[in-house]
Amino acid sequence: MQPSVALIAGFVTVVVLGVPWLIALNDVLQRADSEFPSRLPGSNDRVIWVLVVLLGNIIGSIAYYFMVMGPYPRRPR
Repeated sequence: MQPSVALIAGFVTVVVLGVPWLIALNDVLQRADSEFPSRLPGSNDRVIWVLVVLLGNIIGSIAYYFMVMGPYPRRPR
């Protein structure tokens, strides 16, 4: 029995949309507080970006990439 086209399309969609989301979520959780753009002491950049990535899904992860990941790469530890 062959899998249906809708099942395959759904799987591909989940993978294509899920991978950038997981990469952005991983980056925001591993990034140090001083590596966010504002760099103000006591700012809640991490919490705000976690909410943006979690609630915005692919749009939030794309915004995070262009606003944080691209311009401010993580420093090697």
